[in-house]
Amino acid sequence: MTAPRDRTVHAILSDRTEIVRYDRAGKWYAEPADPQSRRRLITITEAVRLTVAEGIWWGVDQPGGLSFDAKVRRALNEKK
Repeated sequence: MTAPRDRTVHAILSDRTEIVRYDRAGKWYAEPADPQSRRRLITITEAVRLTVAEGIWWGVDQPGGLSFDAKVRRALNEKK
């Protein structure tokens, strides 16, 4: 099965959970790598928190991620 075209991965967490945004709906999800686990609807604030706390990859400048990128940068600067 192929992923919907409006799905963009913005970050990957240490447990391989993907932080994704579906463009048409404008919603953020935490999608576990385990296909038996269910994806979880999250807010952009939660997406940022997870990315800063547990992220191993952050896809800077992904389509639809302007606000997300700015919030992650701000959180990382505050963490220093």
